[in-house]
Amino acid sequence: MPYLPNLSSSDSKLHKKSTDTLADELSRSSILGIHYLILHLGSHGGKGKGNGINQLTKACNFAFDNYYKLSSSAATEKKENDNNGYRAKDSVTIILENSAGEKNSIASKFDELALIFDKLKSSTDRGSFGICLDTCHVFAAGYDLRTDDVVDDTLDKFNSEVGLKNLKVIHLNDSKDNLNSNRDRHEHIGLGKIGKKGLRALLKHEAVSKLPIIMETPIDGRRKDADNMKVVLDMLDKE
Repeated sequence: MPYLPNLSSSDSKLHKKSTDTLADELSRSSILGIHYLILHLGSHGGKGKGNGINQLTKACNFAFDNYYKLSSSAATEKKENDNNGYRAKDSVTIILENSAGEKNSIASKFDELALIFDKLKSSTDRGSFGICLDTCHVFAAGYDLRTDDVVDDTLDKFNSEVGLKNLKVIHLNDSKDNLNSNRDRHEHIGLGKIGKKGLRALLKHEAVSKLPIIMETPIDGRRKDADNMKVVLDMLDKE
C-alpha cells in the first residue's frame, strides 16, 4: 500500500480516501496477479486503540466487499464475451505489518497484532489475512533480535501469541535506534543496533528461511541496495 493512507483514522474524510485507496490497490493487485498486499495499519490519532482497530476493520471489510463485487462483474462480462480481455481475478491476501510503536500507532505488540488479526478474520468470511514482520519495527517495539537465543525467544513469543503459520513476509532492516525506542528509523544491514549476528540468526531460523524477504534499507553515501544485498548474502554463506 502507499504510505500516506491511514486506515485507522477517525477523520471521516481521510478514512474514506484511505479506504477507497485500499479497495483500488486490492483490485489492482488481483488484476496484476499479486497475491500479497501489505498494509501499514495506521494511527488512531488520539482516539484510542479500540477506535483505530474498528476503523481498520471497517476499511478492510469494505475493500473486500468491493473487490468481490468487481470480481463477480468481471467474471460475468467475460462469460458474455471471451474476447474482451477480461479474466478471472486472482485472490489477494491482505498482509498486516507490525508497527514500531510510535505515538498513536497500533499493532506494535504481538498481542495487539493477534487481536487485530483475529478480529479481521472473524469479521468477514471473504477476506484472507497474514502477517508481515518488520525487523526494525520489532526491535523498536521492544522485542530483542541481537543474538541467536533472543531471536528464538522472540519468534517463540510471536508463535504463542500470533502463530508462525500466519507469518507470510519479512521486511529486513537494521535499526538506527535502541531496543524499545519506538522509533521507526531503518539502518543498513549490520550497521545498526540489531547487528549482523542477530539478523543472520533470524534469516537462518526455520520459521523465516523460506519466506519472502524484502529489504527496506537507506540509500546514501555508505551503501546502496546492491551493497546491502551483498552483506546479506555474505552473512548467509558463513557458518
